[in-house]
Amino acid sequence: MNSTQLAVNPASFSFQHPLESKFRKVYLTESISLIRGALLTGFLFLLTFLALDYWIAEPDLNKWSTSISAGILQFLALAMLCATFHPTAKKLLPQLGITLGLTIAATFLLLNVFVTTETLNTTFSSYVAVTFYIYFFLGLRFWSALVAAAALFISFVVATYLQGEITDVIIYGTYLLFINLVCTIFLYNHETNCRKQFLESLTLNDLVRRDPLTGLANRKGLAEHLQDMWANAKREKKPLALALIDIDHFKDYNDHYGHQAGDRCLINVAEVVGKAARRPLDFAARFGGEEFMLLLPGLNLEEAEKIIGQLRREIEHLNILHQTSPTANQLTISAGLTHLYPHETSRSIQGFIQLADETLYEAKQRGRNRVSVSGIHQNESLQTGLFKNNEITGRA
Repeated sequence: MNSTQLAVNPASFSFQHPLESKFRKVYLTESISLIRGALLTGFLFLLTFLALDYWIAEPDLNKWSTSISAGILQFLALAMLCATFHPTAKKLLPQLGITLGLTIAATFLLLNVFVTTETLNTTFSSYVAVTFYIYFFLGLRFWSALVAAAALFISFVVATYLQGEITDVIIYGTYLLFINLVCTIFLYNHETNCRKQFLESLTLNDLVRRDPLTGLANRKGLAEHLQDMWANAKREKKPLALALIDIDHFKDYNDHYGHQAGDRCLINVAEVVGKAARRPLDFAARFGGEEFMLLLPGLNLEEAEKIIGQLRREIEHLNILHQTSPTANQLTISAGLTHLYPHETSRSIQGFIQLADETLYEAKQRGRNRVSVSGIHQNESLQTGLFKNNEITGRA
């Protein structure tokens, strides 16, 4: 992942799904305080404006300005402010922001064409203030702000044309267009930087959770993913299969062929283990040393056993010479596969891992280069009953 993904879809200025959804969530979270402050400020400003309008404006104009401003703008501003505090409604903030911007534009047009007695300078100043408000204070993303500000600019041009001279449209319209251009460039650069920082943050987090030698996830990445999958399987009442894979007699291999050959061996095995994680939620990781883990959510025991059995054969078919192995002349692996339904067991995640570890030990005891399996019925006979939910215990 890198900043070149910004060019994936330049026409819409967005990432590919689901990265775009994740970015929007982060962007909204970081902007929420600014949005609330801006909406509250705008709401209070409108209240002040209405009070001044009531006391200063001509009597026959009060009805128009008060009903339009209080009945539409105040309602939308307040609705948008309330939405910032509701988890589900937060997703609608971009749409509400565009709606608010378009409504402001329409309101300004109506007021300036039908009821205003303000000078053109005052009207222009109002448009400039609201333009800055839309670009910088509503927390809108680039395209949302551009749509709302464009509508505001069009309403100014129409209102000025209907009330003034063509020269006023050219002069004031040019100034407002320039202001929009400056704001557009600034907001575009701002969002571009936000997107780059978002990608850099994801890349950094990915590096922290990835084993530098094999490219697979490390134990930290595995722990986070396993926790998510455990909770999801428990909620959905689906099974989890976990395989702990160990390279047979790897210390002897390292001692005989050297550490560089050992590293190449680990990389080759990791590539095969990684390819075994074919589905989106499957997860391969280097557990430590010569041990790997493969998490297979949603499969029954027979399906998971078939995948791990195929994995064992593929490692064997790499034909990596291992002359010091008492098991075979080529490199082999042993695997312990465990399978359970999280919602049906009292075991913790640590107990789940320990169960796979004990099943792996059984495979080694039976001669290595094989897969041992522990399903729901075998679980109770193994020692991992010590690992109950809510207990924090490391791997033995």
